[in-house]
Amino acid sequence: KQSPYWETGKRLAPTLAYDAACLGDDKIPVELFATITTKTLVLDGSASIPFLHETANDLANVIPNAKRATLEGPDHNVQAAALNPVLKEFLAS
Repeated sequence: KQSPYWETGKRLAPTLAYDAACLGDDKIPVELFATITTKTLVLDGSASIPFLHETANDLANVIPNAKRATLEGPDHNVQAAALNPVLKEFLAS
């Protein structure tokens, strides 16, 4: 409750049941992601937990036309200032 994120997390808590239902067995459904046909950018932050790095790699490996990048510094809570240049480059390519 001391975290600055507490209030945001509390508001998002009801969505966790939907996250769990989508994941089912706690594994990302890579077969489903392999059907994505649009150009896709898969990002993570260098300070993210290992599960997020592994998931980003798995997704980038199965999504056709996916580009994979890691933002140096942040975890999965990324500030727009760090994200904007990467998105701009991706969208311009």
